[in-house]
Order: sequence, then structure tokens, then C-alpha cells
Amino acid sequence: MKKPKVRELLEAARILAAGPATLPFPGAPSPAPPKARGRPIFHERDCVGCGTCAEVCVGKAIDMRDEGTVRRLLIRYDSCIQCGQCEAWCITGKGIRVEPEYDLTTYDRESIRDAVEKDLVLCEGCGAAIGCADHLAWVAEKLRTGAFASPTLTLVHLAKLGLGRATGDKIHLDGRGDRMRVLCARCRRPASLL
Repeated sequence: MKKPKVRELLEAARILAAGPATLPFPGAPSPAPPKARGRPIFHERDCVGCGTCAEVCVGKAIDMRDEGTVRRLLIRYDSCIQCGQCEAWCITGKGIRVEPEYDLTTYDRESIRDAVEKDLVLCEGCGAAIGCADHLAWVAEKLRTGAFASPTLTLVHLAKLGLGRATGDKIHLDGRGDRMRVLCARCRRPASLL
């Protein structure tokens, strides 16, 4: 009967000597596990503004709005469930990345928001948004010579290379014909049929 009591006393002494087993989380940040998902962060240089992240966001934390000639992607971390779908479905693979920082506790909701703004390319016919200039240039780069089948992709790609000039919502290429215009699909059809 004495041996179990001695064993319990030795175990209690060992635990007291080792100190607390919990982490001092509120006082000091605790490290994230190696494969932990945290908050997603936009990388403006690599983001093309396609809006895929906003479409696949489970918590509807990413909002995409076209305002004039600018597309704005806004992420609200107070709605984010840190699932990582935005990073998994990003078409560039680098536009939005999930960082291991997971503690976003704050009293100010404005401090836990992140946004990225991209320039839109507008239709010269009706003024509708076709897409972001970076996105269209990315598509043209991926298609390589196939991009020359679309006048819109051709003009955006040439403007990105510095061979055309962009003024306001129009891209000008010196000496281009009437068919070489930046048009949406609805305006391109009658222009191609004429």
C-alpha cells in the first residue's frame, strides 16, 4: 500500500519542478504548428485581380468591387475562417498566400482588413469592365502566340510591353485599324460581323 503513495508523491514533485505545461499565450505569442493555416495576405505584385479568391471564399470574407476604372479586392479577417481555399485556387499561385499568423485579436475592425487595387480595362464600345489589365496581360502571356487571335489581348499585351499607350480607359496603338479595338464580347460580335 505504501508504494503507490510514494510513486504519486515522486510524480507530483517532478511536475512541480518542471513548471507549468501550458503556454503563456496571452502574455507571449505561441508559435504556430508547421502546417498551420493563418491569415491570407494579398501580394500586390503577383495578384492579377481575377477575383477567383472572392468566388471560392467559403466565409465570404473577400469582397470584389469594380469602382470606375479600378477593381478593389478587400479581405475582412474578422469573417475569414482561415480555410486556405483562396491560396489553393489562386490562378497565379502567388497572388494571395496564407501566412502562419493566426492570432488576429483586436478591438479595431479596420485594422484587420487588407485590400488590393487593380486597374480595369473598359470596353471602348459600351464602357463595361472587361477585366483587370494585369489579368489580361497574364492570360496573353500564358497563351503566347495564341493571344494574337484576340485584339483585346493583343492590345493589352502590347501596352504592357510599352508598344502602345494607355490613356484613361482606352489603349491606343499607333496606326491600328477600327477592328483593333478593346471591346467586350457583346460589342465585338457586331464589329466582327460588319
